[in-house]
Amino acid sequence: YDNRDIKAGQPCYPLPFADGTVEEVRASHVLEHVTWYQTLFALRDVWRILKPNGRGEIHVPDLDVLI
Repeated sequence: YDNRDIKAGQPCYPLPFADGTVEEVRASHVLEHVTWYQTLFALRDVWRILKPNGRGEIHVPDLDVLI
């Protein structure tokens, strides 16, 4: 388990892991802080580091609930 916190000076993007080395990525309320034009690159980076059959779990706010 490795927690990334940009406030603590840890890089969150690009992810500092080698290709295909991570079993699971959990990003909770992170993606909404990435600019819209970098979203695809961030998701590709998650895909890049996942092992085959790895799990990517991404949570973002529900805009319908917030409005």
